[in-house]
Amino acid sequence: MDEIQENKRELYRRNEQIIRRYEENEAKVKEAAENIRRNFESSKTSIGPANELLRFFYILEQQSLSDTNDIRRKTRVDLEEYINQFRQDEEEEEEEEEEEEVCNDDDDQPSVDVSQPAPITSSNVPLPTVVSTSPQLPLTIPIVPSQVSTVISTKQASPMKKAYLSPVTASDCIKPSTLDAYEAILVEVKQYEAQYESIPKERERQLAQPARDILNKLREDTFNKLEEDLFKYLNGQNYSVSSQNISIKNDAERFLCYKRLTELILSQLLGGDLNDVKARILLPLIDHISRHPQHKEFRTIFLDGLHKKCPYTVPLYPKPLSTTNDAEYLKAMGYTEKMENGSARLETETEFLSRMSGLIRLFWKLAAKKIPPFDKDLSFGWRWLSDVLNLPPRPNLTILLLRVFLDEAGELMMEAYSKQFLKVVKTIEGNLKTLGANSNPKRFATVRGKRTNPVAIIDCNLKQKV
Repeated sequence: MDEIQENKRELYRRNEQIIRRYEENEAKVKEAAENIRRNFESSKTSIGPANELLRFFYILEQQSLSDTNDIRRKTRVDLEEYINQFRQDEEEEEEEEEEEEVCNDDDDQPSVDVSQPAPITSSNVPLPTVVSTSPQLPLTIPIVPSQVSTVISTKQASPMKKAYLSPVTASDCIKPSTLDAYEAILVEVKQYEAQYESIPKERERQLAQPARDILNKLREDTFNKLEEDLFKYLNGQNYSVSSQNISIKNDAERFLCYKRLTELILSQLLGGDLNDVKARILLPLIDHISRHPQHKEFRTIFLDGLHKKCPYTVPLYPKPLSTTNDAEYLKAMGYTEKMENGSARLETETEFLSRMSGLIRLFWKLAAKKIPPFDKDLSFGWRWLSDVLNLPPRPNLTILLLRVFLDEAGELMMEAYSKQFLKVVKTIEGNLKTLGANSNPKRFATVRGKRTNPVAIIDCNLKQKV
């Protein structure tokens, strides 16, 4: 009897141990599943459902390494039961195969040809009657074609034209090869502008103060000292203006200072032609900044500013549009407004030609002295002269361009291209009247204090060259 009781107690203890182990295993499974869920939700990186599934199995595998054998068996059984829910029976697979065969048979059937509707003719549709609102006008009936075509044109659309930054692309205003070179300058400057366009206006005015202060004080006797101050400022050192220290912080601000410096230099020619005093100050300043290895961007920004002030240095002739009025076209040509008696007015043609003469002269003095970016050779001068001679002549401007060119670069061109340039000079001489046919001698510019006739000056220069 005692032995039977003892066996029963032993059986109870075993059952309790089995139940306890089962409960412990269940708790571990739940804890492992919770860890997997937390790890799965904590990682936000995902590139799609496939990646999510792979990551889930990876976490499951890592968790399985720390599980006991009982938990692994239980997990395997649960996973198999889960997968078996989505397995198809053999009968279902056969039914799906039969459905696929039926679909394939349907696809093999010939397609039905849908006929096009008959074209609409004037006999199908009554002619509309348009009644005139004026009693004097007779009744009019619009002419309708006998048959409306139903065929859509298959002609391919012409390719889209390249978008240019240049304001003018017409071949009678700028030569295609010159347009490409000019476009390269505009693209580079556009990249610089993209960097400093977000600078606040107040900061722009602040950065321009040192350059303005230096340019206003610049004289021949103070040139070396002020140029040194300018380079220190461009290199990031402080410059004191009105008890305020100002410095350039980054490249974007430096590019902006190049632009403001260009505007200040070119504003020195607002009064007219480039005289010798201004040339002795401005040319060395432009030369030294352009040649400095840390300020190479100034070359392109300055050249772009010069082209915008005087498009004939490209050479580029603005083209009048049907939507532009006379004032807008004159501004596109380079005319500026001047204040007179408290009101703004456009400068006269004499003032305009005098100022253009100064800008063109500055351009060719830079080229003649081989100041960057003109420090390679004079081949661009040959192309520039070719463009001016091949583009349709402009009243007064063409003669002015040739006069300044021969005045500043004629000797160098003769040395570099003696025989070829001599032929060009003779060609200009033979067509001088044609080039100056539309020029008005009463409106020629006042150059260096004297009223000049560009045709006569060119004729004199040509005789000297020949």
